[in-house]
Amino acid sequence: MKPSVYNFVWSTDDPEKVMIFNSLTTALAEVRKSRMSLLNASQFDYALLPENERQFVDELQKGGFLVDDTADELRMIKFAYNSDKYDGAMARLVIAPTLACNFACSYCFEQSDKSQSRKSEQNVFMPDNIKQDLLNYIEKNSKDGKRCIRNLVRRGASPGKRNCF
Repeated sequence: MKPSVYNFVWSTDDPEKVMIFNSLTTALAEVRKSRMSLLNASQFDYALLPENERQFVDELQKGGFLVDDTADELRMIKFAYNSDKYDGAMARLVIAPTLACNFACSYCFEQSDKSQSRKSEQNVFMPDNIKQDLLNYIEKNSKDGKRCIRNLVRRGASPGKRNCF
């Protein structure tokens, strides 16, 4: 066994404990510092551990904090990404019903309300016929059972800003 390369550890208010986050599995755990030796070792032999340590290791393994010695985590991520990417039975939709945004983040290409001119307002919102086509697509794909919408993300403007979807 070995620790995951996707573990992040930080201190807590309790000087006897740390928080561990695994960014691959999104697991979060609070662990006593006295038990961190297993997560600090580059490798260890599971069979040589006492029973109480094995139970702890089993829980860490469930969260992805510890992985098998032969595990190639980057390869696993690439496989999962490509499996999802080329799976014709899965669909991912990112819906941007408007480019009007009320946050005005400095890094974003979308315009904030303050910087938009009246002239550009006419092309900022998704036309009704496109909204209806999109809703029809979602409904069709959720009913026929051939294709599953796995991720649905809505971007742009707060929902209460205007009836944009």
